[in-house]
Amino acid sequence: MNMLADEHAGLSDELAALDRVLASFAPDMDIEAIPPLRVVGRVTWAAKGEITRAVFAVLRKANESMTTDAIAQRVAEDRGEAMSPRIRKSVYKALDQARQRGSVVTIVGGWRNANDTSR
Repeated sequence: MNMLADEHAGLSDELAALDRVLASFAPDMDIEAIPPLRVVGRVTWAAKGEITRAVFAVLRKANESMTTDAIAQRVAEDRGEAMSPRIRKSVYKALDQARQRGSVVTIVGGWRNANDTSR
């Protein structure tokens, strides 16, 4: 509890210092009218590369080319989640990046692993 009080006191001192700097540069400014910054943290639902690995796992098991929606549905099932636009978008992005690297190809009917020569 004492650490929190010390941290609060330090932040209060820093805020007071900022108020003094603002007052010296713009004495007419109403400091209370300045809106607080909204801190938006990135909500991650998948670790880096996790969706790409899941997409390749699905494509390796597939007997034929698959649509983006079918791949996204399978990825969602494998993760134990319901299909959502967020998952579909992430899967499409992973597929598009893999296509740019030459790891997957688009063909009539969907996507397939570029290294799979059996089809």
